[in-house]
Amino acid sequence: MADPVQPPVQPVLNLIDLAPLPDERAARGGLLAAAYSDPWPGQVQIWSAADNDWQERHLLEVPAICGTIISAPDDLPEGRWIEHQPVMVELSGGQLASDSSSAVLAGGNRLAVQGPDRWFTLQFRDAELTGDRHYRLTGLLADSATDFSGLQAGALFVLMDRAVKTLALQPHERDLALTFMALPAGVMPDESLHESLVATYRGRDVQPLPPAHLKMRRIAEGFRLTWIRRARFGADDWVSAEVPLGEDRERYLVEIQTNGSVRHSEEAEAAALDIAIADLESWIGSPLPAFEVDVRQISARYGPGAASRLTITP
Repeated sequence: MADPVQPPVQPVLNLIDLAPLPDERAARGGLLAAAYSDPWPGQVQIWSAADNDWQERHLLEVPAICGTIISAPDDLPEGRWIEHQPVMVELSGGQLASDSSSAVLAGGNRLAVQGPDRWFTLQFRDAELTGDRHYRLTGLLADSATDFSGLQAGALFVLMDRAVKTLALQPHERDLALTFMALPAGVMPDESLHESLVATYRGRDVQPLPPAHLKMRRIAEGFRLTWIRRARFGADDWVSAEVPLGEDRERYLVEIQTNGSVRHSEEAEAAALDIAIADLESWIGSPLPAFEVDVRQISARYGPGAASRLTITP
């Protein structure tokens, strides 16, 4: 009697919403997609559900190198090599390899890690095989200050290589909980047989970055608030006097807060704002208590971006 035909293995799908990576030159307009299965079926079709109907969205042709985090440091500073605090990982498949410091600085060996509330990236220089599919990663480099303290056991990671592709989405699909499914090419979705994944594209690739060097100083009439804008793309040009604007026009949202409550907000059209003492007292009281200032760049496409915060104690 012939053995029964086994159905194809359903690939594991990861959908990643990340801020722009250093080597990207334009907004990707969607989620990053990566899939893995053993055996790999050759091609994997990503489907999405709309109005009780499944639609083809993207085709993946290369299996991702992915796995789970076993242990990691509680936090990593931004932009500094960390040599003696390893990240221990277990791979689902494939292998990791060490690379040179210059290759890492050029963008190599970058992992996307699923944190408690968002994906973030982390690079490594050295990969030491410690057991079956287990690696010790050292020579760590974080793109931004990274807090591992809230990381769940078994948090997912994906190596950001040629297997990771952009799953383009429509502007109206941002902030919607969308249902996706990854299947070997040629297999039709069947919700009774196949698992689906709900993911939300928050537009982190188009979100304005928090302004840099937020400062406040006293002037005769009150306070002068200044900052320096940042750009998602093209900001590494050392010749130009300023980074590119990156938006249709320059606008910022400035909020004055006390005890977590917004007491005043206004827009500024340049990277500076003068605030009169009389106005400030009318907003938050006299004598002036400690207060916080949040500044966000405004995008016509996204809205107010990430905030830079300054705490003032008069």
